[in-house]
Amino acid sequence: MESSFETAVSFEPEYVYADLKYRIGAALIDSLVLIPLNLIIQYNNIYLKNNNVMIVGTVLTILYKPLMEWLNNGATVGKKIMKLQVVTADLQPISFAEAFLRSCFVIMFGVGMLIAQYLLFQSPEYLAIKDPEAFLKFIQDATILNRISLVSYLVLFLDAVFLITNLQRRSLHDLIANTVVIRKIKKA
Repeated sequence: MESSFETAVSFEPEYVYADLKYRIGAALIDSLVLIPLNLIIQYNNIYLKNNNVMIVGTVLTILYKPLMEWLNNGATVGKKIMKLQVVTADLQPISFAEAFLRSCFVIMFGVGMLIAQYLLFQSPEYLAIKDPEAFLKFIQDATILNRISLVSYLVLFLDAVFLITNLQRRSLHDLIANTVVIRKIKKA
């Protein structure tokens, strides 16, 4: 039997720590949001080969996550739809610095891709490519892109291991930025 004191102080939590399935859902939605920009980047990579388009497109892709999380109350479009929010470890709104620190892997991968693309744009073989099939063949053989992709997959895997094994569902980038992702619970 509950005492009146226990009843008075019991409460329903307003949030839970977001687990992997919700975070993957948010990431998939964010990938859909970025499809138009990625199509422009790929069209440029195959047909135009314009350095400015490559740089602007890649920078916008890199900035999407940290800017949205900073300016949109800790949520990208995907996080907003999945009812997720990035907050500090003590549940306060994240700052500009925390949003960018939290995106350190995205930024490092993006900078690596910018460098790789810039180097590719200097290659006469790459500049001669005029169709998607030749582009895919060239990219598959591009050692620098393969190495960047391998490193990014390893970091993604490590990030997921941290998220799954941490009681607060904090991934490696959350630990670096001292943030946590919460999922809001509907009140009855």
